[in-house]
Amino acid sequence: MKKLNALFVAFSCTAVLWCQTPAEVGNSMVKMNEINRGSGLVPYFNLRYDGIKGSKFFYEDYTEGELWMSKERHFTKEYVYKFDESENTIQVKTKEGKEISLLSHEIEVAKLFIKGSTVTYFRAEVPNANGEHRLFQVLFVGKKYSLLKLPGKKLVKEEKTGGYDTGEIYHEYIPTHRYFLQTGQKTAEEIKMTRRSLLKTMPQKKAVLEAFFEEHEGEIHDYEIAELLEKSEKEEK
Repeated sequence: MKKLNALFVAFSCTAVLWCQTPAEVGNSMVKMNEINRGSGLVPYFNLRYDGIKGSKFFYEDYTEGELWMSKERHFTKEYVYKFDESENTIQVKTKEGKEISLLSHEIEVAKLFIKGSTVTYFRAEVPNANGEHRLFQVLFVGKKYSLLKLPGKKLVKEEKTGGYDTGEIYHEYIPTHRYFLQTGQKTAEEIKMTRRSLLKTMPQKKAVLEAFFEEHEGEIHDYEIAELLEKSEKEEK
């Protein structure tokens, strides 16, 4: 009975709005105009939202792989895998279809088999970070140099609402990767994917790098520098 009474009250309140006379509606509009004059425009809420652009994963699809974790745990075909660059961890999917984000501090080494290539991650201490440990991606390991990537992505909000913009409102994953170069047995040094930084940290590769820069246009990609180091080392043999 109480539910019926509540419904009746709600319907009655709605009916009052719909049953106003033209004069009453006119009076309401006059009051609305007075409010507008006193406080500016009535607030307008843009409800358009175009979702999330980009991906937080290194590679969007699950792939086969191999995983070593603490307490001597080792997994292969029990799961399929992908790397979450925003959380710096491995996400797995069971044969039953259950998705699990692993505790990153328990991961030691992971290998993902992607389109015929093996992408390797290992857990290590971040230089100058007060003992913080994260998962690094191995880009290149050679006799003289090792190039490592500390993956990172952040989700930022974008509003294209200016006079000539599209009106889009969305979130987008933006890369925040960091790179480290280890020379021989020295402590890894943080570098940037820029001409100046690469020449400074790899003076022995100046001729190779200069030749690369002469033909290169636009952004320098990490895989390009990894391929350059690999090619250079093979030519030195």
